[in-house]
Amino acid sequence: MGTVGATVIPFANMFISDEAEWVVWTPAGYFSCSSYGGQYFGWHINQGIEKLAEYYAAEQYFDILYRPEILVKSIDQGRRVLDILRGEGEKIFDLTKLNRPSAGFFNINNLAFGEFKQLDYNEGRYETQSKTLELEADIYDGGGGIKEVNIYQNNKLIIIDDEFESVGTVGKQTIKTYTVNLTNGLNDFKVVVKNFQKIESSPDHLKVKYVGDIIANTNLHILSVGINKYKNSAYNLNYAQPDAKSFTNKVIEKGSKMFRSIRKTEIYDTEATKENIIKGFESIIATAKPEDVFLFYYAGHGTLDEENDNEYYLVPTNITKLYGDPEQLQDNVISASELNTYLAQVKSQKQLILMDACHSGGALKSINVRAAASEEKAIVQLARASGVVMIASSGTQQFASEFEVLQHGVFTYALLEALDGNADSGEEKETVNELKKYMEDRVPELSEQHGGQAQYPTGFVHGNDFPISIVYQEPEEVPANKEIEESEGEGK
Repeated sequence: MGTVGATVIPFANMFISDEAEWVVWTPAGYFSCSSYGGQYFGWHINQGIEKLAEYYAAEQYFDILYRPEILVKSIDQGRRVLDILRGEGEKIFDLTKLNRPSAGFFNINNLAFGEFKQLDYNEGRYETQSKTLELEADIYDGGGGIKEVNIYQNNKLIIIDDEFESVGTVGKQTIKTYTVNLTNGLNDFKVVVKNFQKIESSPDHLKVKYVGDIIANTNLHILSVGINKYKNSAYNLNYAQPDAKSFTNKVIEKGSKMFRSIRKTEIYDTEATKENIIKGFESIIATAKPEDVFLFYYAGHGTLDEENDNEYYLVPTNITKLYGDPEQLQDNVISASELNTYLAQVKSQKQLILMDACHSGGALKSINVRAAASEEKAIVQLARASGVVMIASSGTQQFASEFEVLQHGVFTYALLEALDGNADSGEEKETVNELKKYMEDRVPELSEQHGGQAQYPTGFVHGNDFPISIVYQEPEEVPANKEIEESEGEGK
């Protein structure tokens, strides 16, 4: 029995907002959260009696403190997070021993004043008729060096700048200029600076409304990858290729009236090498406009590299060994870091990434709930960094459950149901947020019904909500005059 007046330190705390965003955090600061839950807690650091306390949001330490797998371990083992981390030899987070975050601010003097003025201030906001702006950013080192500067537009990452020579000099200023293309309506630009301790600056925003000539109508770009056949036949799957094909056809059917044109790139089975998948991205990077929509669907194997900071990989067709051959992985897989770079280079502001990726049988050393949490962490970090909408299958069982009775993986079966109108909230169109909610409810239900064990997809929204299909009373065929372009080198 504890002493009267003794302090009880909780294992974890939980907060749920009125908008159903949530965050669970430990006294040491490690946390797990929903898409926007990380904004609800942080620290005030005392600066002495003559200065205001400084506030640091947990979001600024996301890459360090977002640890869902550690929270799962804590609950599973009944041990405190700090005891687990110390037992595994990890360095404990200590805010007072880290460098202060760097800082980045937009400087619009050249745009708002002078001979080459492009911004007007009208009723509390900036407006422009220019389709392109040169944004100047003042970057300040907080002492941890400048690793990279990220520029976002309407929450979507558009620029990754890692060309710095900062050596960690506190207060050192660097001025950079970035060329950005505007879209119709409001453009919310954001600059975030990262140091070498993976600490982020507080974001600085610049909101500019484009009031010039209306930019052309929206086009849809689809990159669809499905791999049934692997060079190592032990990794072969049953429904990856038909799942990818069915998804592509369904999106075209349901979204045909929403887009001026649809450009699809399909890469299947033995054609799905790293080289061909990268070519698919490059073709879209060369053609997609900011006002367009980009959908990337991947069905095949995924894996975590436990020896390389749990880096997440998509596994192309020619991989023969998922573990024990790091050189093969480095040369032939597509890492989450690479994928983030490609997504940033695709100019489309509205992006939806769907990944029905699995591990092969006993490929992971420990396929269990903790492994799932590690994979969830990698996927969420990718979605948050790139500013896209991400929905991914659980990946902890064989192809996230392939059931013959469904003729699809559970993830894609639910996805096709959603696109057929089941996710619509009554507005006769389905948005990616509605799609995410439907998948989170339906996938566990289907997997439990057909496989006996509920599986939960990982959904993360840190970008724009946007419609991807129209709900018709009667199914309609794609109009005969609809422009649907297939990219060269399509893999079948």
